[in-house]
Amino acid sequence: KANRLSGRADIKISSGDADINYLKDGYIICSYANLHMRETNRVTAQSQSSVITIEKINTLKLNSRRDKLFINEIGTISGETYFSSMSLGLLKEEASLASRFGKITIDDIQKSFSAINLSSELTDISLSFARPMSFHFDLTHHQSVIFGYPTANAKVSSRVVSADDKIYQTSGFFGTGTSDSKVNIKAPRKCNITISQQ
Repeated sequence: KANRLSGRADIKISSGDADINYLKDGYIICSYANLHMRETNRVTAQSQSSVITIEKINTLKLNSRRDKLFINEIGTISGETYFSSMSLGLLKEEASLASRFGKITIDDIQKSFSAINLSSELTDISLSFARPMSFHFDLTHHQSVIFGYPTANAKVSSRVVSADDKIYQTSGFFGTGTSDSKVNIKAPRKCNITISQQ
């Protein structure tokens, strides 16, 4: 248990529990661990078979394998996940993730977000945006991908990219007005992708 780590800290947790109140800047390696952080500025994490809960973080760079991740509020997240389940609450700025065999849920994407770039291989994706939605959208996907979205709030069209590989591109705009925000998703294999607004 650590109360306040105001400098840079390298932390390794194996087969144990860790509770950190505040971490300014850290590199964390954890395996078969239970990690809880209340507030942190910047973290690079390499994790395996762990449960990670973060209440508030500005920037997270992640390499995750077989984890369960719960993040209540985040500015920017990037990295790779493999057989991991990731649940994010409030996303302020940007998400850039490549995921294989898992699940990504983002419950509250703020209007201030700039970009979401996701690559899914057999990873289900659920994205919920604050009202009113307003962003450019581009999805390159296999024909077996199940894509659900609010049709009344979207102007999208689909075209064939590769008939042999059954790859399609669905692109357009969600919401009204003008926006520089972009959502790009690549899903070359079967998965569920859901876009919704709160």
